[in-house]
Amino acid sequence: MITKQHAVNYIESQYAGSFFHTRYDHTLEDGRYMIQVYEVNSEGFTVTYDWFYVDPTTGDYTSMYGHVGTIPQPQG
Repeated sequence: MITKQHAVNYIESQYAGSFFHTRYDHTLEDGRYMIQVYEVNSEGFTVTYDWFYVDPTTGDYTSMYGHVGTIPQPQG
């Protein structure tokens, strides 16, 4: 089972070294997590870069802009 925090951490790691931030937004009716990748511009406004839909059972994810993959299950 993928936790919300594990999903956020994994997706955030894909953007390491960038100026993007990552946060859990909400859980969809079908149980998938919605994770937002965003930046805060110079005027202080949040600008969304992408939305990721994560299946907590399988770890599979898709994004609004076509990124797909699988989050590895946590160790331990």
